[in-house]
Amino acid sequence: MNAIKTNYLIISVLLFSFLTGCSEKHATKYSDKNPVYAQLTKYTKIAKIIEEDEVKAVVNITYLNGSDGVRWDDGNQYFLVGIYKIKENRSKLSIALQKEEERIAPLEILSTENYPLIAQNIPLKNEWASYSIYKFKDIKDVSGFVLDIRDDKDRSTTANFEKNKY
Repeated sequence: MNAIKTNYLIISVLLFSFLTGCSEKHATKYSDKNPVYAQLTKYTKIAKIIEEDEVKAVVNITYLNGSDGVRWDDGNQYFLVGIYKIKENRSKLSIALQKEEERIAPLEILSTENYPLIAQNIPLKNEWASYSIYKFKDIKDVSGFVLDIRDDKDRSTTANFEKNKY
């Protein structure tokens, strides 16, 4: 009887060790092979607009200046934004940089079609979201940015990013 318990324990430990040892290698398999995806993922956040415990919109935001400062270093700030609105939510979303009480509108909203490397490597991609690149004028003398997302029903959320120091 004691031998059966010992054998069961040994088999359980070996099986557990095998399964956990193999899974760890697969966790970073894609990001190890694709440095662009890995770099973008580090600067990605997900924000949700919620009303009465119900999600109305999900917004994926990647700070592009943080991920590749050389490419995006033209004196402006760039964010890749993916917006997914729940079916019954027909409200419009506005995205702006928040500086104290002031909301700063984007200078331009660019299509991801002109940036195939970004379009192919969107981190934490939501297949139902529509993606664009938001270009904002740089705000001097700040260490970070607050991206303010709100809809026309005054529901809102924010995402904070540390400013790129390039």
